[in-house]
This record gives sequence, structure tokens and C-alpha cells, in this order.
Amino acid sequence: MALDPQTKALLDVMNAMEGPKLYEMAIKDARMALETISIENGGARQEVKQVENRDIDGPNGAIPVRIYWPENGAGKRPLLLFYHGGGFALGNLDSHDGLCRTLCQEAGIIVVNVHYRQPPEHPFPAAPDDCYAALLWTKNNAESLGGDANCIVVAGDSAGGNLATSVCLMAKQNGGPSVSYQILCYPGLMRTANDVTPSRKKFGGGGYFLSAGDVQWIADMYTPNPDDLTNPLAYPLLAEDLSRLPPALVISAGNDMLHDEDKEFAEKLQAAGVETEYVDYPGTIHGFISFNGVLDVGRDALALITQRLKERLR
Repeated sequence: MALDPQTKALLDVMNAMEGPKLYEMAIKDARMALETISIENGGARQEVKQVENRDIDGPNGAIPVRIYWPENGAGKRPLLLFYHGGGFALGNLDSHDGLCRTLCQEAGIIVVNVHYRQPPEHPFPAAPDDCYAALLWTKNNAESLGGDANCIVVAGDSAGGNLATSVCLMAKQNGGPSVSYQILCYPGLMRTANDVTPSRKKFGGGGYFLSAGDVQWIADMYTPNPDDLTNPLAYPLLAEDLSRLPPALVISAGNDMLHDEDKEFAEKLQAAGVETEYVDYPGTIHGFISFNGVLDVGRDALALITQRLKERLR
């Protein structure tokens, strides 16, 4: 599918930038680069009633979180845990602050933005362990937050989408906590960056924001232990049993090397009896929701997500 004009214009700017590729950078420089791109293209940040940074207890020390409360609404509010993208190794509370503010205010929910441990310093399973611990903390502290412990959503983009559905698998394995809904935005669900799917062949060579080089670099940092390469908590597309997972919204981008695996995962969820809505945005690229300041399609996807939250959590 051809790129829409706004996406093409953004890619033209990105591809004209001089300097090393993401996977060629030192990790600290790559982290700064992604944060800058996300903030510069993320649009104005909505005002919310209250924002608070906290450190919560994790399996191996404190987990930084940022909690957002909406301006309007009374009584117990639904809670949404947001797991930021950035290839597991990149991204932070600031890179996805704008998205969390929009979800909070537009959907009228309490959002917990989670900054899990990252590779290469902390490879798998540090990230999903932290994300699951954040779910447990949110469930146990829902009342003090003004939230509804029986109405918790998990959401994430890219690597965060992987982590959101991995948390659902962990909750099923461990007998809870119950998750009401999962929102997976162009999630990365399989390890290999080889020519496995048509979309990886077509878009992995570079020029579409996310490349095969980026994905392989990320995967090598995230799962350096060969024993983890077949673990569905690392790569959920490998899961044999997806039954009894929460209803899902799966969003993909047509010009994304991850497109085909996202579509396949949505189909596997449906085949397992999970209520699943799959929405493809054919004219755009990986990460487009983070670029909602310059892409109408990013704002459209955010509006869809907030609408689904309001419909399901009313």
C-alpha cells in the first residue's frame, strides 16, 4: 500500500537525516534519539487533573511509574497500565508521556505509565517481570488510587504491545489478576529479523523507520540467552494456547515490517476464541501513533483507542 502524503513527508525528513543508524548507535545515544523523535512529533500534551511520579516495589528493586488522573469523572475510575515501546531497550516515561495524557483525559481513566527494566543491562525476563509486578501493584492499590480493581486494562505500543500481551499470559498462568482488555499497537511478537514474512522482506531493508537491522539489534539485547528464544513470554506469537486471554484490540501499520505477524497474532487470538478487533492502517509506518502531532492517522488511531475504552469501560 502506498504511503499517505503525511507519512511520506515525515519519512523523507527522517531518511534525510545524517548520522548512524539506530542499531549502530551507543545505547545511551539511541535512547536519546528515540525520545527526541517521539517528543518532537508527538503533538501538544493534554492537561490532566494530576500527574505523580512514584517508585513501586518490583521483583528486583523499584519500578518507576508515572500516574495520571483525568479532570472529569466521579467514583472509581477504570485503570490502564501503559507499557511504552522502544524495542525494550529504548523509550521511557517521557517519550510516551503525551500518549498517556491523551488516553487519561479523553477516556476518563487513570493511567499508570510503567518504566520497566531494559536491556542490555537487564535482558529478558526483567521487562515482563516488572510489567507483571506493576499489574499486581495496581490491583492491590486500586482503591487508594481512586480506581476500580475489577476494571484494569493493559496497553502498549511496539515492544510495549509485546509486554502487554505477555502480562496477560502471565496473569493466566498465575491465576490473576484479571485483565479486562488488552490494546496492542503494532506489537513486536517474534524474534527473528530474517526474511520470514512478506512484510519483513518488503519493509525490513530500511527507509520505513523500523528496519531489520534495528529488530535484530533489539532482539540480541533482549534475549541473549538461546534458551529464551522459544519462550512465549518473550515472543508471544510462539504461544501454543492463547485461549482465555482478555478481549483485544490489535492495531497494525501497512508499511511496517511487523505488519504480517501482527495480523497473524490477531487471527490466532480469534481462533483461540478471544474476542479480537484487528484494525490495519495501510498507508503508514511503525510507530505512527507516537507521531500523532504530524500524522492525522496517528490521531485517528488514538481516537479509536479512546472510543473503545469508553465503550468497554463505561
